[in-house]
Amino acid sequence: MNQIEKIEQCNMIEQSATRFLQNRYPFPVRQKLINTNSGYCHHQWQETADLGWMQLPLSEHFDGHGGNAEFVAILMREFGRNNYQSPYFVSAVLCAKVLEKMAKDPVRTDMLHQIAEGKAIVSAAFYEKQSRYDLCNTTTSATQSDNGYTLQGSKVGVQYGNIATHLLILARASGDQLDCSGLSIFLVPKEREGIGFEHHRTHDGGRVSIVQLNNVAVERNSLIGSEYPALPKLQEALNFAIAMLCAELAGVMDSTFKLVLEFVKTRTQFNSSIGSFQSIQHRLVDMYMRCELATSMSREATRAVNDLIGPEQDRLVSAAKAEIGRLSILNAEEAIQLHGAMGMMDEMPIGHFLKRVFVLNSLYGDAEHHQARYRQLSRDQ
Repeated sequence: MNQIEKIEQCNMIEQSATRFLQNRYPFPVRQKLINTNSGYCHHQWQETADLGWMQLPLSEHFDGHGGNAEFVAILMREFGRNNYQSPYFVSAVLCAKVLEKMAKDPVRTDMLHQIAEGKAIVSAAFYEKQSRYDLCNTTTSATQSDNGYTLQGSKVGVQYGNIATHLLILARASGDQLDCSGLSIFLVPKEREGIGFEHHRTHDGGRVSIVQLNNVAVERNSLIGSEYPALPKLQEALNFAIAMLCAELAGVMDSTFKLVLEFVKTRTQFNSSIGSFQSIQHRLVDMYMRCELATSMSREATRAVNDLIGPEQDRLVSAAKAEIGRLSILNAEEAIQLHGAMGMMDEMPIGHFLKRVFVLNSLYGDAEHHQARYRQLSRDQ
């Protein structure tokens, strides 16, 4: 694909996403959907599959669109701009990338086709209550049996576990609690006997679950990749997903700034719009510069997962997540302050963007975690 074709493809993805989200997911629709039991619309989910969005992160070998991170980032940025809530990130981006990098055929091809068609929703059960963001800190056990493995333990922060059809479960096949080399990943149907769920609504209207694994028997072909270590390939998939989170946060920041800009033009004090006050203009300039820096850092993270491997990719992705996380919180809080108390009303979109910022920041490492990770990787290099 030459540069002109690439630009045309990027424009087509952006225009398609903008039209769909503005027509099918305006703010009033979002308010209704996040208050339903499932937290999403199954019909819309199938429509996004028909548009080919599920295939964007996949390579052409699996009937995807090449897996180009730049194309996926454009879509995720539009999700951020429209505050779109769905299992797309966890299923079509993170879990699909884990399966593509680690699973073996025929399981890999079958599951990726189901994800691409919108028939399967796969959620990631990686973290535990004591883990924070350390994947090595895993106590869930995978004990070999005659027919396969038996899983025992619990997982937290399982996105959209309430509607998932399958779980990717990180479990320990060997070693002690902090041993990074003894981890394996298993693909398990949600309805398997011994799996229990406790569902919760997140601050931004999404869904998250606590999963209990009580002697869950799984077949040998449920093991994704080699028995262990699973962590290196898993980290590559996580880097890709985190870079896409950065793109979504940049999109949230873009819409937040535009909402504030429109508000200060229309709200008046002392017979003048507050946007004409010099102090407000300085604050708007600061918000704009943060948006531009976040966009730049997001593009750098996207480039890293497209073109780099190893510690350098890890370092750039963590730098982007740390910086964009910090910038997005600053802008969201500034936006609320400029709106005043009315900004926190449920009827005001700006408050929903603030909540989204906090949730996106917490996913797969907050700013403090990635700042510490960046420092450690830089020292190692």
